[in-house]
Amino acid sequence: MKTTTIAKLKKDTILIFPSTVDLFLIYSHHIRPFIDTHTLTIEQNSKKSKHTLFVKNEKKLFLVNNFELYHIIKDPDTNQKTPKKQVEIINITEDQFDFKMMFDELIEIIAQHKNNLNVKIIHKHLIKILTKEMNKLFFNKNIFTIPNFCQLINITEPTYHKIRSTSIS
Repeated sequence: MKTTTIAKLKKDTILIFPSTVDLFLIYSHHIRPFIDTHTLTIEQNSKKSKHTLFVKNEKKLFLVNNFELYHIIKDPDTNQKTPKKQVEIINITEDQFDFKMMFDELIEIIAQHKNNLNVKIIHKHLIKILTKEMNKLFFNKNIFTIPNFCQLINITEPTYHKIRSTSIS
């Protein structure tokens, strides 16, 4: 494990690890815009203290986890204090990558902010991402069911079904 600063990460070309792009897209489009500014600031501060995993191959550096850190790194308007903040990073090999860890990280974020999110849209996107093999491994089922999703984010099925489904995309 080593420590670096956000400023140093901003200078590097940081890409999203290909296996996690869809999870980052869900976070970027269906979660992050619905987190209020104050809460987002708290999230950013807590995520900086978390271990961040990178896969380095050739001259490319791929971010594996820590959804919010990616936005901090890519944001040109990051405030003056943020670039000096320390980030603990761990370099892993592609073979050490664990999709379940990323999935669990996203589910944790969804559970924390479920009251402000359209969880139906998020669930529909997760269904498309999770393969039959992943579902078997994670849930002992062939598909990512509504009851599984509701249990993971701690809501009831009736609550899930009450969400308007008119804008699902």
